Amino acid sequence: MAEETAGTRGSGQTDAGRARQSRPETRGQGLRACGALGWVALGGAAGTLVRAVVAVDVPRTLLVNVVGAFLLGLLLGHLAQVEQTPGRRRLRLLAGTGFTGGLTTYSTFVLQVDRMGWAGVGYAALSLGAGLVAAGVGLAVARRTA
Repeated sequence: MAEETAGTRGSGQTDAGRARQSRPETRGQGLRACGALGWVALGGAAGTLVRAVVAVDVPRTLLVNVVGAFLLGLLLGHLAQVEQTPGRRRLRLLAGTGFTGGLTTYSTFVLQVDRMGWAGVGYAALSLGAGLVAAGVGLAVARRTA
C-alpha cells in the first residue's frame, strides 16, 4: 500500500489517489484554454486575410486600424448589454481579440511612423485620434441599436 503524506494522513488517501481526483478539473481547464485560443486563432486568421487584401500603404494601414477600432467599439458596446454566456465569450474571442487583432496592424503602423521621420508624429497623432473617435462611435452605435 502506498504511503500517506502529512497532508493526507488520516484520510486514507495517497498522493496518487489525490492526483487522480484533481486531473479532471485540470484537464477541463486545459480544454477551455485550448478552445479560447482556437477562437482567437480563427478570428485572427480571418482578420489577417482581410488586412492582406486591403493594407498595402499608409492610407490603407490607417483605414484598417480605424475600421478595427470602430468594430471593436461596436462589438464591446453590444456585448456589454447582453447576458453573460459561453457564446458571448466565444464571440468576444473570435471577433474582438481574433478578427480585429488580425485586421489591425500595430507593427506596420510603427514601422511607417518610424520611416516617415517628423511627419510620422502627425501620422501617429492622426491614427490614434481617429482610432479613439472610431471606437467611441462604435460604442455609441451599439448603445443606440440595443
